[in-house]
Formats: sequence, structure tokens, C-alpha cells
Amino acid sequence: MAGAVDERLTPATRNYVIFGLLLVVALALAARDRFGPHRGRGESDSALRLMLVDASVATAAALEEVDGFSVTRIGRANAIALGRDLLDEDTPAYLAAITYADQQGYGFIALPLGDLDPGDEAWALDLDDPGIDALPPAGVHFAVFSVGDLAPQGPRMRFAEIAELDYEGSGAQIESLRLALYEHPDLQALWQTEGHGAQLQARQVLTNRGLLERRRAYMEDQLRWRELPQLWPAPGVVPGSLAGAWEQVRAAPIRGGVLVEARAARPRVGESRRASLVLADSVSLWFVPFAALTDDQPDPSRTRSRCVGLPGSLSADSSEISVAPDGASLVLRETPSSPTQLFVFDEQAALEGHCLAQARATLPARERAIGRPNTARRMAWHDGDDWLHWFEPGSQPRERVDQIAAFSGPWWVDDTLLAMVAARPIGGPEQGLEQGFEQIVTLLNTDPRTQGDEGHFPRLELGANELFPALDPDSGAAALLDLRPAGAHELLLLTERCESEASARDQPCLHRLRSSAPLVELANGSAGRAQSGQPAFSVETLGPIGPYVAMAIAADGSRAVWIAAEADGETRLLSADLHGAPLEPRRIDDDPLNDATPRISADGRIVLSEVSVPLDELGSVSIARAFVVPSTAPPASTNR
Repeated sequence: MAGAVDERLTPATRNYVIFGLLLVVALALAARDRFGPHRGRGESDSALRLMLVDASVATAAALEEVDGFSVTRIGRANAIALGRDLLDEDTPAYLAAITYADQQGYGFIALPLGDLDPGDEAWALDLDDPGIDALPPAGVHFAVFSVGDLAPQGPRMRFAEIAELDYEGSGAQIESLRLALYEHPDLQALWQTEGHGAQLQARQVLTNRGLLERRRAYMEDQLRWRELPQLWPAPGVVPGSLAGAWEQVRAAPIRGGVLVEARAARPRVGESRRASLVLADSVSLWFVPFAALTDDQPDPSRTRSRCVGLPGSLSADSSEISVAPDGASLVLRETPSSPTQLFVFDEQAALEGHCLAQARATLPARERAIGRPNTARRMAWHDGDDWLHWFEPGSQPRERVDQIAAFSGPWWVDDTLLAMVAARPIGGPEQGLEQGFEQIVTLLNTDPRTQGDEGHFPRLELGANELFPALDPDSGAAALLDLRPAGAHELLLLTERCESEASARDQPCLHRLRSSAPLVELANGSAGRAQSGQPAFSVETLGPIGPYVAMAIAADGSRAVWIAAEADGETRLLSADLHGAPLEPRRIDDDPLNDATPRISADGRIVLSEVSVPLDELGSVSIARAFVVPSTAPPASTNR
């Protein structure tokens, strides 16, 4: 049987055919203009005339209003059909479009690339065709051809690869088109030859519009923007980082590990052509077990798993999460108008290195921020209106408490007892007119079984005279700043300064209030005095911890962690064991990054903070990181 004959044209033959086709087109157009019935329809070629195929209005406006081109927009199908009317139906789509642009007197035509819409015809660009030196790779938005008098060597194609970033609006299309057009050799020829007539006019217009300066700026920006993906810190640069690549991360310690809120970040070029960091509209929730944090070289982003029972993702702008200080529960609200759900983390799952969140209560929707939960299906909050609010299954009680400090309460001591720094009037009906307010520690039992006949709940108020009887109640050493529960028997109190620390007059002072009976019994008034006749509680001064910006204390009272502010504005992450005086602060971090928002696990082993990582012109991104600190056993006599 005879061998099959290859009837395809060789590249050289195909080039002759294309050149011949272009020559026929040129002769046909010349004859048509001189002798045909359509004489006069053709336009004189000008470098300022640009035909855009399937381009947006914004893209056309940028090239026209800023650069000075005379722009015409045309649809793909229309450009191809009108070009084939001048040639024949077998003409490649791109050649038909540039033929039509040539006939209409345009100097350049831009063809859109990328994904085709249904029914669109591909341009059929071929590397063997004259004027096409390379095929555009994926991601290129436009190919620009020179035509007519602007293409003395025949139509030539140019395209531009731009930095792979997110561009706002039509920014990517405009960037791709401008660079392809600016770098086109037949446009650059305007400044490389003497020029005359229309071409001289085009050069003057484009020069006056700043095209040369804009071309240089675009090229410099693109070179710089290509380096932006490398700005993300390499592994190990941010010690303890809980973030994967290009993530903003917040974190909170929970039973068995850390709950991570990850929000994707990406470089973006705005309409003003300034690069910045843009965050995703949603956050994803992940669990990282403690075991992953104690490895020599942990990579928490690889050890993440979902927390069963919690949503996988939430709206970054409308959702709220509040984790209890002991990490045993959280409350979550997906939108401001949706109910709040209270979840409790399963202890057994935590011991096995997993996360299981069980929904225990649904709280009615409320306009203000969510409060602080506990495992007894309660949530407490205050709205700055001298009322303490809490939710319990079936009701939403409240009790008047004056001037609750926004940053120091209410805190759950146990299932029903709340502690906070509040205020009470100085003086009163017995002493005459009120003379202002004094800061006090308030303990309030929310157990409905203890509610009095008049509807009030048992409470205990401790002012400077009760807490520090040996001190001047008007001195800074007795002025309350903050408090934290440390088990059922203890509170940790912070005052403005320590009385005995002459060298630390400007540093807050930490004290431990320890009760021989559970604090809830003090609030109920049933503890009275110990059998020895001594007060039912004692206050021990532990020492200065400041100056600090923010503080967290382990739920078991074993360790405090705080952000210390330096005179030069830098911050350090410090911690101290709280098993006895004096305190011995030590630095946890060992890098120049400024820490903020300290958090600590219930047992004091895991310390979290957030650092703001600079990313050059993109700004900065907040990243949570975790440190494992050695545990220390409390004294055997400690009541907990």
C-alpha cells in the first residue's frame, strides 16, 4: 500500500501564503479606495488610533483620557466578521481583526487573551506566522498588533507579562495593555526616527501626556511588584509563628491546644497603582494540639485539623468569638443579628489531641458585643450602663453594679460567682452627701437559688480598707487597677504601685487574695471568720510587674504574662511564676518583634502573643505565635 502523503504546508510555504494574502489585501484596499464604490471610507493611519477588542469601558477610558489615544471599542465577533468581509471566511481570526483595523486607519489593535466566553472564536495565533515571535503564556491579558503605516515590516505582535498579584477592578487589563503597547517597537519608533505629519503629531501628544515617564514608572513598579511574594517571612523568622504563608492569624488557648483563626492575605494593586495587603472576607477555624507546639521544629500550619462541632469558616467582618480564660468554653455569633451559641470543649477529646466542641446553649440575639462564657452554660457582660448582665438557661438576669471597669470584669470564678473591679460611693446617707467613688473588688453570686426576697443576689464588696488595712486608702499602693480569678479560693489583684518597692514606684503591683473558704462562700456571707478568729481571707503582695501594656494570668493562678513597654516604644513579652514572692520576671521572646495581646493556657504552659510583621510597602500583618514555657509545681499548701 502506498505511503500517505502529508498535505500540510511547510512553515516556509505558509509564510509565503500569509505574505501573499497581506499583499492581496493591500492591493485590494488600494483598488477599492481608488475605483470601488466605497472610496473614501478608509482612514489615514495614526499611532494615536487604537482599536480595543472586547475591552472594558474603564480600560478604554484609561488609554484615552490619560495616555491620549483615540480609542474605539469593538466586539470580538464583529471585528472578525468585518475583517473576513474584506478577505475570505477561511482567514485566521486574528488576521481578520487586524485587517479590519488596518482598513479603518488604526495604528494598533489590542486583542484580548485568556479564557473564552461560550461562542467566542479563538484567535488562532501561530508561532509560524509573520510578526509573531512568541506565543503569550497563560495570564497575559492582551496581545497588541501594529498595523498599516505603523507596521513597515508588517503587523507585529507584542504582549506583556505582569506581576502575578491581585489587581483592583480593571487594573490587570490596563497594566497588561499599557505595557504591551508602551513596549511595542513600532510605537517606540516614534521617538527613534525624525518623523513627520501624523506620526510627529502622535509623538508630541504622547510625550505631552507623559507616556515616556509613565512607561518608566510602570516598568519599575512591575520589577518591584514581582518581588512582593518574597516579602513573606521564611519559616523561623517569626519564632513560634502559627501562620501559614500569607495568613493573618489570631489564636486562643483552649482545652488540649490552640484555636487558630486564619485569614488569607494577599498583595493587591489598587486603582491608584499602590500595592497593599488585602485580607479575605472570611476566616477559617483550626485546632493545633499542644503536642505540635512542643516539637523541636513545629510547623503548626501542617498539623492543623478542624474542631468538630465548630463552623469551618466565618465572616471576618460580622462574626464574633469569645474564648473563656480557662479555654474550656467559647461563645460564637456568626452575624450581629443571629443568636449566640455557647460551646464547651470535650475534655477527653482534648486529652487525645483532638478538638470536639459541643453546643450547650443558644443565647438570643443582642445588639452589643458578646460576653465572657463558662462551662455552666452562662455568659456575663456589661454595657457600660452600671448594670451587670448575665445569661443562664431560661433567663437573662441583671444586677446593678456601679462603674464596672471595662478591662477587669466580669470574670467567672466558678460556675456562678463573678468577680470584677467596680466602684461604690464614698460617704452616703449616714455620713451626709456622697463624696465621689472608690474602686472596689466586687464578688457577686449569680446562683438563682441565692436570690433574696427583694430580687438581689448576694455580693461582697472589698475596698482599700478591707484589702489593705495597713495602707493609706488614698495612696497608689491601694488603688485597684485590675483583677483575675485564680481558682475557687484566689484572686490576683493589681494596684497602681507597690508600697515597699521604692525603685518601682511607677510599676503596677500584683497581689494575691487567698480565702480559706471558697470565694463564693465569702460572697454569700457564710464564710465569716476562720475558727482562729482571723479574717476569712489574706492578701499577699507578690511584687511589681510593669510597666505593662496588657496582661494575662493562667486560670490556675500559676503564671502571669504581660507586655512590658520600654521607654523607646518597643515592647517585650515577660512572664513570672506566681507561687510566691518576690516575682522573678523573665523574657519569653528573644527577637526585635513587638508583642501584643498576651494569652496563656489554663495551666500556664502555653503563652500566645501577636506580633505585627512589616511587609515593606504592603504595610504589616498581625501573626499569632506560641511559646512553650516550663511548668512549675505550686507549693503544697496552696489552696485551689
